[in-house]
Amino acid sequence: GQTYFLPAQGHINQPVQRPRQRLYHRPGDKPMASQEEEVDEEESFKEEVDRLIRRHRNEKYAPELLPYDKEMVHNISEVLHFVAEALEEYRSNGQAKDLPHHYLRSTEAERLTYMLSDYLRLRLWKLSKYPLHYMDPQRQMMLSSAERIWLHEFWDNKRMHFQHRFLAALPEKKQALDEQVDDNLDMIRRPQMDTHIYARICGDVGTISPSLHASPGVSSTPGTKDLRLFEGPAKSRSGRAQAELGDVVRMGGVFIA
Repeated sequence: GQTYFLPAQGHINQPVQRPRQRLYHRPGDKPMASQEEEVDEEESFKEEVDRLIRRHRNEKYAPELLPYDKEMVHNISEVLHFVAEALEEYRSNGQAKDLPHHYLRSTEAERLTYMLSDYLRLRLWKLSKYPLHYMDPQRQMMLSSAERIWLHEFWDNKRMHFQHRFLAALPEKKQALDEQVDDNLDMIRRPQMDTHIYARICGDVGTISPSLHASPGVSSTPGTKDLRLFEGPAKSRSGRAQAELGDVVRMGGVFIA
């Protein structure tokens, strides 16, 4: 089975999104919540961990940046902050570090910390790969406030580097970095949205009419074809299908939320 931490009471400077009980017992804590409350809170936190796993894998396999999940990042960060304090208190009190529960909690804390960090690193990697693409005001809505600041600073530094290295020696008309003549002549690097994806349909969808566009040089039948999706494995050539299918699709072996 999977090991999960129980949720924390609150973060140092940020309010909790919804009330919780502290179920990770420490010396000096008040009596723990009732058994029913413990079960409810444990199930709630399992959902948060599953949500982190789903967001991480979706971000890893999606060709473009997905909307930032602020609530999930806050809740998981809150729990990891509390667990780190609890484990440190156990160590400072001289309690045995070889106890199974202490080892399991430490291992699980490291696992979740890595997964959360990797989720954020994947997002920064996509931003650094397609900076001008995500400078578009509409796409800025998918970023967190910190990511927006980072993106602008990253692009300003990169643009100044190009300017000092060679752009200043070119004619003024040739110094633009975001020039777009047409769909085939575009200086802005963009994600490959026509890449193949593998999906597992988690429920009957029926017939939909997605907008599937062929890549340059690939022949296709004109017009839009209806796509019938039923529970089971499926293969699509358009990552855009995720927006139309919602929670019933798993891309790259993961749920799309």
